[in-house]
Amino acid sequence: MSLHLALKKTDLSEDDFIFSPLHLYDQTDGDQDHCRVFFDELRSSGSRIIVDIVPHTIYEILDVAGLKYIIGGSVFMMIGEYRTFMNLIAAGAYVGDRTLTQADCEWIARRLEAEYFLRRYGIGNISRELVFRRTREAVELLWTAETGYEHLPDIEKRGFGDHLTASTLSGMALTFA
Repeated sequence: MSLHLALKKTDLSEDDFIFSPLHLYDQTDGDQDHCRVFFDELRSSGSRIIVDIVPHTIYEILDVAGLKYIIGGSVFMMIGEYRTFMNLIAAGAYVGDRTLTQADCEWIARRLEAEYFLRRYGIGNISRELVFRRTREAVELLWTAETGYEHLPDIEKRGFGDHLTASTLSGMALTFA
C-alpha cells in the first residue's frame, strides 16, 4: 500500500501527530529527493509532524541545508540531542555538556523550522530535556526536566527516547489545553 493511500485511509486531521525519525535518510541510501517526497506526503495529511533527528550522528553526512530540504518546511516539533542540533547547524559547534542558554535555543530556532523543540542532553544525551518554543517574537523556554534515564535498568533504556517523547507530548497537552 502506498503512503498516500495509508494516510488517506487513516483520515488524519490537524489534531493528529505523525512521528518520523530520520532513519529514512539512511534507509534510502541518502536519497534526499525520496525523503522530500515522503515528508511532502506526510505534510499533505494536515497533521502535526514531529521529526526526531536520528541517527544522532547524522551531522556527519548531512548539514542543516540538507535537513531543511528533506523536511521541506516547518514542522510542529523537532527532537534532538544537543550535540546533534549544534553540529548539524555548524560543524564543530558542539562544545560539550555545558549549561544550556537562551542564546543556544535562539540560535537553533533561527536555523531550523519548527514550532517546538525538545533538546536532550546530559547522561546518555537524554537524562535532561529542555522544551522550548519558537514564536514570532522570540524563543520561549517552557521547561527543563530530569528524565530519570540514568536510574533505569539497562533493559528499560532501549526505546526510552520514544517513551519520553510521548510523555512530553502528553504533558504539553495538559499544559496548553
